[in-house]
Amino acid sequence: MTIGEEGSAEEIGKLMEALGLVDADMLGGFMPQVSNSVSKTRNELDQMNANFALGLVKAVEPQSEVEAVLGARMAETHVCLMDASRRYLCSDTTPVKESAERSMMAARRLSVMSSVGVALFPKP
Repeated sequence: MTIGEEGSAEEIGKLMEALGLVDADMLGGFMPQVSNSVSKTRNELDQMNANFALGLVKAVEPQSEVEAVLGARMAETHVCLMDASRRYLCSDTTPVKESAERSMMAARRLSVMSSVGVALFPKP
């Protein structure tokens, strides 16, 4: 699937449906925001994490834009938590371990908040 000028209207429609989006303008902002939120460098797309994040949003089966955003938040939080965990486990120095531990705690708090948000929108 190609998104942008090369993507067909049918492909874009299928993507929007899978992501729970009804507004094309929302898709235009949603895709880069999700991709940027899970990329590890400022100017380089992390395709694997972006695909994971979009896959997680689709797995949530969002019925609205709000649910899609909550799914994206869950993916972002998961990627951050896994990165902090890796840094903690691979570090030999106390300052790096402490920094990673703080990051893990912050990501866990976000995870709890995201879970509460998802619980507020139960499936029909």
